[in-house]
Amino acid sequence: MADEAEVLTIEARNLRFGIEAAPDPDWFEKDPKRSAYCDALSIFFPEGERFFITSVQHYLPKIKDPTLQAQAKQFCIQEAMHTREHRAYNEGLRKLGYPVDLMEERVKVALAKVTNPLKRLALTAAIEHLTATLAHLVLNDPRILANTPKAYHDLWTWHCLEEMEHKAVAYDVLMQVTKDMPAYKRYLLRCIPLAIVTKNLHRILLTNLKDILRSRGIATGWKHSAHAFWVLFCFPGYYRRALGYYLRYYRPGFHPWKGDDGSAAEPWRAYFSGYSENSA
Repeated sequence: MADEAEVLTIEARNLRFGIEAAPDPDWFEKDPKRSAYCDALSIFFPEGERFFITSVQHYLPKIKDPTLQAQAKQFCIQEAMHTREHRAYNEGLRKLGYPVDLMEERVKVALAKVTNPLKRLALTAAIEHLTATLAHLVLNDPRILANTPKAYHDLWTWHCLEEMEHKAVAYDVLMQVTKDMPAYKRYLLRCIPLAIVTKNLHRILLTNLKDILRSRGIATGWKHSAHAFWVLFCFPGYYRRALGYYLRYYRPGFHPWKGDDGSAAEPWRAYFSGYSENSA
């Protein structure tokens, strides 16, 4: 495990946000499409987080480093909390009339195709880099969620904070259990899954996004696609701004903490310290 992996302590925060009680279809600055994009992203998490926990837990007996052992256990606790809160979030989406069961089934079917434990772990490390990329973007720019309702602001910020804290765990477990593998094989084992999951995740995400918009009677033709491209790559350009961080994973010698000291997380660690308004 790289020394950089100990930059942030992994802290499990047992918080509840209550989004299911009063879901808002236009919570993201009254923009139905940006709101729907994030709602479609939430669809992934209950099944995805369970996949991550199972993938890391499978290798816990093989982890000899006590620090990584402790981090892996905290990782699983954090992911379990994310599962619970996004399950509640998705219940709110069901109240809005969205086809939640259909959308979640797409995620379940895709993840069920990966049965080899090592491939599951490599896929988990890759997806954790995607969530770390989202966390890097959100935590470094508080303006992104500044004008959103408190429940949504806090849930997404909390999730991003904890994704930042544990972003190296699955990667470090993968590196430890493959330490005897030739370097080029280890490189391919971690990089190929990221390319595959980036494609497949977006295929499902965009399909679910269209399902949400259609359920609201919002057109999803070429104008929708052009608008999505503009928002993601031009202005505000979320993907354009996150691209450099995402591409780091393909560098030889990459480590999740190399070149990122976690300073963007510190204000949010303070924000959630003693947080009790919606805590369990």
